[in-house]
Amino acid sequence: MKKLLMPAAALLIWASLFLWAHQAGLTGMGMKGIVERIQVYGTWTPYIFVGLFLARMVLFIPGSVCIFIGSLLFSPVQAVLLSLAGIVLAETVVYLGGKWLADSAMYERMMKKYPRIYELLEQHRAKFLTFAVACPCMPTDAACFTAAATGMKYRTFLLSVITGAIPMVILYTVAGNALLQPSPLLLVVLIVLLLIGIIAIFAWNKWGRVREEEVLRVHM
Repeated sequence: MKKLLMPAAALLIWASLFLWAHQAGLTGMGMKGIVERIQVYGTWTPYIFVGLFLARMVLFIPGSVCIFIGSLLFSPVQAVLLSLAGIVLAETVVYLGGKWLADSAMYERMMKKYPRIYELLEQHRAKFLTFAVACPCMPTDAACFTAAATGMKYRTFLLSVITGAIPMVILYTVAGNALLQPSPLLLVVLIVLLLIGIIAIFAWNKWGRVREEEVLRVHM
């Protein structure tokens, strides 16, 4: 019964967040539309923006898009701080979900969908979580969910998320500002992101080879 109730409760929470986002007028909009909609709230704009990081999980908006939106709404420093606050809030919710659903069928499906993430988190823990958050091509929410479900302490989890998020938030914020005011910085950011992607691919493949070698040694 527990395995059925927990996914049902998670679905109810998801639906509630979707209804909130719909009520706020955030569904069915592009990035420009979301920016214009959030600006309407005046002094509440920073709070709505932070809430957008929660809403993105039901609107299927990438975190990078939320950070770009922040760069269009706020000063660079404010955009970075608010984006970090939004990421911490969203991933904390994911963490609580991972703790709550650790014994559910949903977690079993997550393990089957992302077996490599589960294995690397079991082996490298905080180090891999930091890598997953910092890498644009990684399923960050899945990594955070799995980290919580496999027993990572919240303090370690939070430190890993913040450490991984800081460089990416700064890069995306700079890129967003460079789009508004054409600057050589945009090219620099694109090059850095490309290098991060290449490093991430090498690290992913290296960890995979190490894991395979360990499995082979165990069975020899």
